[in-house]
Order: sequence, then structure tokens, then C-alpha cells
Amino acid sequence: MRRRLTMVALLALVAALGAGCTRTGAVSADGKQVIQVSAQGTFEPNASAKAGQPIRLEFGQGGGCTAAIKFDQLGVFEDLTDGGGTVELPALNAGEYPLICQSDMVMGTLVVE
Repeated sequence: MRRRLTMVALLALVAALGAGCTRTGAVSADGKQVIQVSAQGTFEPNASAKAGQPIRLEFGQGGGCTAAIKFDQLGVFEDLTDGGGTVELPALNAGEYPLICQSDMVMGTLVVE
């Protein structure tokens, strides 16, 4: 019984993490990578993008803790309460860029490879 509960909890965690962010694979007309991110209670850790190419992050509407997103390292803050928001990032060097909710509680990472 305990093993079954552990397995159910693990599957729920994997499902929650997988639901947050998707890379569309699309490149916009202006040459930016497009990554869609859900802001419904979590941000997907480890969203990925290609180094050397500008990035457009399209966030869904947030609420509560996820009502805003910030990239402290890049000086970005975006309010997501009015239907979501778009964050335009320049071409970045390879590395990991933490994204954080306005309360510093919900975190994810943009991995640029």
C-alpha cells in the first residue's frame, strides 16, 4: 500500500511538472524562438531554448503567486494578471536562467543550449 501511494505521488509530480511549459518549436516571423508557458500554479522547470537566437516567452494568465514572473538575472518583470504576458529576450549565451514568481516561491529554469 505504501509503495502504491509513493508511485501515485511520483506520477502526480511528473504530470504537474510536465504540464507547465512547452516549446512550440516555432520561430516567429521576426526570427524569435517561441516558448509557451502556463502560469497556473507552477512554471515548468527546464524550459529549453537555443543559444544565439532571440526568445519570446508567452505566458498564460497567472494568479496568486504566479500573477507575475521575473528573471532577476536579466532584469525582467512581467505582470500576468491581465490575460498573460509576453517576455522578449535577446539572444542569450548558453546557460541556466532562473525564472521566479513574484513571491519568490514558484521557480523554474530556462535552459539555453
